[in-house]
Amino acid sequence: MTVVVSRKVVSPQSVPVPAFLSPVNPGGKAADHERLSDSEQFRLTPDKSVKGPVTMLISRTDQRVVVSRNGIEIGRSLLTIKDPQDSTGTHVYVANAHSMEVEGAEVAEIQSLRWIAHPVIDARHGYLYHQDPMQQLERIRLPDEFLMQLLPQMKEGATIVLTDAPILSGNTGKQLAVLSSHPGISK
Repeated sequence: MTVVVSRKVVSPQSVPVPAFLSPVNPGGKAADHERLSDSEQFRLTPDKSVKGPVTMLISRTDQRVVVSRNGIEIGRSLLTIKDPQDSTGTHVYVANAHSMEVEGAEVAEIQSLRWIAHPVIDARHGYLYHQDPMQQLERIRLPDEFLMQLLPQMKEGATIVLTDAPILSGNTGKQLAVLSSHPGISK
């Protein structure tokens, strides 16, 4: 975070800040978050951004995945998770290199990638609560058709972020009643 102090008397009324890992549009501005319609299980449009690193952001809470390339959203999907009530923690996985050349189905392409898994400190439990990051990732199930279309996009340098945190917009807190000793004054 950067803080700039110019004059003590002047301060901005509000500063727009995009959400963490918010996708951008091809012009570099914050993208509109287009949720899946009731009839969609997934959406994948890799032609929106054809070059650059791919990032998958997976939320256990929302049971959703958002896929971006170069920060531009190229897909999103529903997912299922084994034991959804159990925490996954937060982990980052980076595709490092191919462990071997595998011929055949596209599924072999991602299976041949070597992944570096790194747990992120869990505020409640620390590092050791979720001992095996790969076991946490193996709990995730994506729709087969989505996975088959996504696999060709996953190359060395691809990143997966798995988190318990929600990624859908919405209320993240409890409703509060605001009381004022000066009714009618909004400032």
